[in-house]
Amino acid sequence: MNEIVHPFNKTELLVKHKTYENQVQQRPNCILLGDSLYDATMVEEAEHKTVLKIGFLNGNSHEKEEFSKVYDALIEEDTNIDAINELLSTLI
Repeated sequence: MNEIVHPFNKTELLVKHKTYENQVQQRPNCILLGDSLYDATMVEEAEHKTVLKIGFLNGNSHEKEEFSKVYDALIEEDTNIDAINELLSTLI
């Protein structure tokens, strides 16, 4: 039976016993995308060398200070993947 993904179980533990578990666990780098404060904890159990956390504020500017504490970069407006690609291109 497939497990239902919800805000309180979105971690890398969901890949346990899956055919792709080793591929995920052995990657040294991880890009985490989240739109809630809790999403920033999704990779806490994982052992990646580098984790880049990108948070989407989606117009919730009142949460900017809190998001800034848990995410490395913030996308403040509702946007498409182009904003992520632009951010990543400055790092590569």
